[in-house]
Amino acid sequence: MPATVITGELPDMYKERFDGELFKIWVHKDTGIILNLEIYDDSKEIVNNIKLNDIKLNTNKITSYSISDDAEEFKIEIPENYKEDKHEIPNK
Repeated sequence: MPATVITGELPDMYKERFDGELFKIWVHKDTGIILNLEIYDDSKEIVNNIKLNDIKLNTNKITSYSISDDAEEFKIEIPENYKEDKHEIPNK
């Protein structure tokens, strides 16, 4: 399945709840559904893992739909003060 991988540091409110520091999440590119989520502790060991094994969506045939052709409608503006913060998480 085509997926986007997102990594980052857990917000403080989730660090204690999930007993972790960092996360790695696989999101299906077309649907936005979370396919896999891994939580890592400060020694980069997996402490929590959620994996989607099977899902069925829209089993009824769609006969019509519309999507906006206006690309500006979906444009995301990056703030001037945006700073990328890379966290090293092991690849699988």
